[in-house]
Amino acid sequence: ISSGVEKFLKFANNFGSLDYTFQNVQRTVGKFTSWAEKQQEPLPLSLADIASNLKNLYAYGQGKAVEIARNHLLDWAIQKDLSEKTGEPCSNAMVMNFFGVSGVGKSFLAQQIAELLQRKCLTISSSIVDKESSVSVIDQLFGAHKYRNPYGSESEEDPTIVDFVKRFPGSVIVIDEYDKVWTKQLDEVLRNIIDYGVVTIRNQKIDFSGTIIILTSNEKGPEKILASGEKQNHVDTTGSITYNVAHDKSFSNRVRWVPFVNLSFKEYIPILKDHIYERVTEYWEKVFGIKINIKNSVIEKMSKFVEKQNQGARPIDQQVIPSINHAIFEVAKEIGIDNIEKSKGKSISVEFDSSSGEASASAS
Repeated sequence: ISSGVEKFLKFANNFGSLDYTFQNVQRTVGKFTSWAEKQQEPLPLSLADIASNLKNLYAYGQGKAVEIARNHLLDWAIQKDLSEKTGEPCSNAMVMNFFGVSGVGKSFLAQQIAELLQRKCLTISSSIVDKESSVSVIDQLFGAHKYRNPYGSESEEDPTIVDFVKRFPGSVIVIDEYDKVWTKQLDEVLRNIIDYGVVTIRNQKIDFSGTIIILTSNEKGPEKILASGEKQNHVDTTGSITYNVAHDKSFSNRVRWVPFVNLSFKEYIPILKDHIYERVTEYWEKVFGIKINIKNSVIEKMSKFVEKQNQGARPIDQQVIPSINHAIFEVAKEIGIDNIEKSKGKSISVEFDSSSGEASASAS
C-alpha cells in the first residue's frame, strides 16, 4: 500500500493545487503503516532469550520484588518449555499479584515484563469498572460491554480482556488495583485460568494458555488474608484507602505473590533524575536550546520532599516536575522563548524548597 501510494504521490505532485491534500494523504498513509507495524505479533522468544531479557528487569529500590518476579517468570517459562517437549501437563497461564504500598513501581515493573518478553499488554484500571452497574465485574472485565471511562461516558467501547487475548494470544494482562474490584467469583475465574487455561463466556471457551496476568494491589500479602468472605478497608503506609480481601486458599496457593516495599529518599533520587531528564532538561534543550542546571544537592532536597509526602513516587509527577517546569517557564519568558535565536545557548538554574515543595529558577 505504502509503495503504491508513494508512486501516486510522485505523479500527483505535478498538480500544485492539490499538493496540500496529497501531503495529508501521505501523513495518513504514514500513520497507517506505523499502526500496521505495531499490530504485527512478535515471534515467540526462546527460553534462552527469555532468561537473557529478564536480566534487564529492574525497579528502583525493589530488588527483592524484581528477583522474585524474575524467578517466577523463569520457572513458569521452563515448565511451559518442558510441557511442550514432553507432553507433561503444567500451569496453563500464570497469575502474579504485585502487592504492597502505593506508588512504588508495581505497574512500572508489570509494563517492563511485557516489553522484555515482547508481548502485547493490556492494562485495566479499577476506575473503569462501574461498581454500581447491574453488569457483574466479571462481565465488565471479560465479557462484551460498554466500559464506563473515567469521564462517565459510555459511548466508547474498549476491548475486554477476552477481546484482547483472542486478538493477541499469549499477551500480558495487568489488572491495576485488583483489591478494589475483587470478588470471590473473579478469584474463581483466575484460578480456572491458571488450572485449565480457559475462560468460558456465554458458553464460549476462550484459550488463555500462555497468558501472563499481573494483579497490582495494596494488599498486605497472603499471610494477612481475612478469614471472612468480606473486604476490609485499611489505610496503607502511603495513605491510600484500600482493602484486604478474603481470597480463597485454593486461589492464594496458585497465585505467585511478589511483595513491594516503601522507598527511602535515596531510592527516589534515580527516579527523579530519570523524570527530570525526560520531562524537563531534554524538552527545554531540544525545543528552545536552553540548558537546565539542577545540582545533585537540589535533587536530594526534592527526594526528601517526596519521601516526606509518604505517597510513593506519585508526588514526582504530580507536584515536583510541574513546579520545576513552571519555574523555568517564568524565567524563559524573560529570556525570550518566542525567538529560538534569543534562547539558544542560554542556561537556567533550578532550586527547590523541600518544606513547601516549590521550585524556583534563575538565569545563569
